[in-house]
Amino acid sequence: MKYLLMFLGVFYLLSSCKKDKGQDSQYDIDPDIRKYVITLSNSQIASYSLYINDSLNWTSTYHDDDSIVELRKENSNHTLIEKTRFRIGIDGLAETSIDTFFSNMTVAYINRQSYQFLNGFLVGSTSHYQQFGTSTDSGTVFLTYTFVNNNMTLLQRVVTNSGWLCSDGYSYNTQINKLDIAGFNNGILGNISKNLTNHISWNIGCPNGPSSTGAYSDYTYILNNNGFVTKRIEIYTPSYSTHYAPPKSTLRTVVYEYLGK
Repeated sequence: MKYLLMFLGVFYLLSSCKKDKGQDSQYDIDPDIRKYVITLSNSQIASYSLYINDSLNWTSTYHDDDSIVELRKENSNHTLIEKTRFRIGIDGLAETSIDTFFSNMTVAYINRQSYQFLNGFLVGSTSHYQQFGTSTDSGTVFLTYTFVNNNMTLLQRVVTNSGWLCSDGYSYNTQINKLDIAGFNNGILGNISKNLTNHISWNIGCPNGPSSTGAYSDYTYILNNNGFVTKRIEIYTPSYSTHYAPPKSTLRTVVYEYLGK
């Protein structure tokens, strides 16, 4: 019954948006439908593919070799576009990683990270990045994760080049989060939040200016009979100056399909 009520609520929301379109609708509708096809192995993510409007964009696959786990991302032409190598500790969690991005089979960007965990949750990481090519850059980013009642409530970022301290704030509904459908963590980066996110305040404290309202997203979900998310509806409201009328929010839809178990 609860799944039926959730479906009817989301259906009403979408129907209202379609009905009002062309009549100063409250939302702009993102025309691109994103779909992730997730392959599970022993209840963990083995691979995941992104489709946009039913066209394959890329596929990421985990390759496990004892103390090294490699995540390889290939585009629809099977060309390698990103590779992340995680070094795994004796507790099964990542100690460090090297993330390499490719452009036309040439290294364009490298990000080296180290991780800190507490009671199985990721609480901190340090990233040293270097960009190559015609536009070069390098720097360090420190990330701190705050968990309350087994849910991540705050993500803080310090960027050394700019000195910025920015944060994202998270709140949750009561639905159980069975799989990481945002970061596609397969367990090596610690426990995922216990519940599903229903609100995110983006870039708190970033240099928006004293007269700006920060961007935020609100989420609703449709679940299958096994409790996995099959559709996520996001209503995104961008940052705007309080001197002007608020902009329209954008309604985005993401679909999830599952293979294996």
